[in-house]
Amino acid sequence: MVLPLCCGFNRHLRILWELMRYYLLYFLWCGVSWTTKDRKNQIVSIKMFKPTSKATKNRAVKRRLNLASQSVADKVKELSLTLSNEGATVSLFYPTGLLNITHAALTDLLKWLKTQPNLADLPSDARTLLRTGTSIGIETMGEGKFFYFGITQNLEQCIKGGDQLNEINLQFNVDSLPLYKSSNLLFWPILCKIKYISENNIFPVAIFCGMGKPPLEYYFSKFITELSSLSKGLIIRNKKYGKKIHSFCCDTPTRNFIKNVLGHNSRFGCDKCVVEGEFKKSMTFPNLNAPLQTNEQFKNKIYTHYHKGDTPLACLEIDMVKSFPTDYMHSVCLGTVKKNTLSLERLRKTIWHIKRQFR
Repeated sequence: MVLPLCCGFNRHLRILWELMRYYLLYFLWCGVSWTTKDRKNQIVSIKMFKPTSKATKNRAVKRRLNLASQSVADKVKELSLTLSNEGATVSLFYPTGLLNITHAALTDLLKWLKTQPNLADLPSDARTLLRTGTSIGIETMGEGKFFYFGITQNLEQCIKGGDQLNEINLQFNVDSLPLYKSSNLLFWPILCKIKYISENNIFPVAIFCGMGKPPLEYYFSKFITELSSLSKGLIIRNKKYGKKIHSFCCDTPTRNFIKNVLGHNSRFGCDKCVVEGEFKKSMTFPNLNAPLQTNEQFKNKIYTHYHKGDTPLACLEIDMVKSFPTDYMHSVCLGTVKKNTLSLERLRKTIWHIKRQFR
C-alpha cells in the first residue's frame, strides 16, 4: 500500500504545480497597470497591454499615457516614454531626435496619439517626425562613389554632458578594405576615435568605394574644411570644448599614400629621418645617426627626394612627422617578431635533424 500512496501524492503535487504555473502565466498575460510621476511630479497612469493575436505579436507594446492639455512637444520632451516588444525599456526624447525604438512602433504610437483631441496636429509617420531626408548624398568621385558622414554630428552623439572633458582629442584612421577576393573593389573609410574617454566612440567620417585608390585632393576636401571650421572649438549641450588632432594611425602603405611620399621600401623611404638607404637583399637604412625630419622641412619640401607631390593634410594644424606614428602591428608584430620567430623555428628544426643523425 505504500507505493500507491506515494504515486498518488506525487500526482497531486504535479497537478498543484501545473495550476500554479497556469495562474502565473495568466497574470503575466493580462498585464499590469500602475501609476508613476513624471519630471514635474504630475501623476501619469501607464498600463501595459500584451499582444493578443498573431497580427499584433511583432508590434511594440503600447503604453497608454494620460497626457495633460499642454502642447505635445513640451509634454513628450518632459516624459520618458517606454516602449517594448519583449519587455526591454527604451527612451524617447523629442524634439532632440534621440530615438531608440523602431520606426514601426513609433508610427503606431503617433497614430494612437492623433486620436486624442489635443494632439490632432501630430504627424502620422515616424519619418515625418524625424525629418528623414529623401536624398542620401552619395557623390561620384574618380572611379568610385563617396559619402561624407561628418564629424560634428557624430561628436554630439558621443560626447555626454556632465563630464570633465574640456578638450576633444581626435585620432583618425585611413585604410583600404577589400570587399571580395574575386574583385578589386575596395572600401576606403576615414574613421575617428575620441581619445581619453572610456566609451566606445569610434565612428565613420567618410567612405569611398571604388576599384582603386581615391583621388587624394577630393577625398580629403570636406574632411579638411570641417576640421578647419572647428579650429575655435565647438559647443555641445551648452558646453564649449576645444578641438585637437591627436594623430593619424595608419599602416605604412596607407600612411605614405595620404602623405603623398615615397614607399617605405624605396631608397629615400624613411619617414622619420633624412637618410639614403642601401639595398642588401632588401632595403636597409644602416645610418643610425642621420638627422631627423621636422615638420617645417616636410611642409616646405626641403627633402625633395622623399616627396611625390602635395598632400592636402599639410594645411592642418598637425606635425606631419610626429602625428603619423609607426604602425606597431606591421612593423613589430609582423616585422621583427615574425622574422625572429621564423629564424628560431628554422634553428630548432636544424638542431633536431643534427641530433637525429648522431643517434
